[in-house]
Amino acid sequence: KLFVLAAVITVFLSLAIGFVNGGAIVRSINKLYWGIEAFARGDYGHRIDIRSRDELEELGDFFNRTLTQIVTTKRQLEAYSRDVQQLENQVSQSTAQLEAAQKQLVQYERMAAMGRMATAVSHELRNVFAEIHTSLYALKAKMNRDYPQFSGQLQGVEQSLNHANETLSNILRFSYPKKLIYSDVDVNYLVAAILAQPPQQELFRVNRVEVVR
Repeated sequence: KLFVLAAVITVFLSLAIGFVNGGAIVRSINKLYWGIEAFARGDYGHRIDIRSRDELEELGDFFNRTLTQIVTTKRQLEAYSRDVQQLENQVSQSTAQLEAAQKQLVQYERMAAMGRMATAVSHELRNVFAEIHTSLYALKAKMNRDYPQFSGQLQGVEQSLNHANETLSNILRFSYPKKLIYSDVDVNYLVAAILAQPPQQELFRVNRVEVVR
């Protein structure tokens, strides 16, 4: 009877211990299941709390470390993605600036070519104008001496020649645009330099303008 009683107690205790341990194992497995389901939903903040001091606890800890590493890697990838986006924006801006600089360079080259052409044309025409001026000066002297009644007819030719010279000067100024430099100047010197220019003096003389400084 004692032996049978001991056997029954042993079986009962084994069943009780197995039931307790089995319940703990089932709960641990459920926790693993819910953790995997949370991972599938994209809930990387979910953690598994298993304290069974066995392989299941080690498996839960491994799961938690894996999720932590995934979260860290995800944040790094997001940071890298932002950096790549910034680099793409910078490249786009640099490309736009480069295209604008290329267009501006082409425009400068065109202006430079136009300036060289205008300089060559102006040089040739000014040589012709100088010869005409010399001939006109001699002709005016002869007309004033021998035919004073016709000397006034040469005035229109002289004015047209001066206008042509001024047109050439305007073309050259347009072909070679200058950057304005703001600085202090002597106004008296500036006015004197402008009034001393032969074209200005000629305009004053022809139009009978008296300049008082």
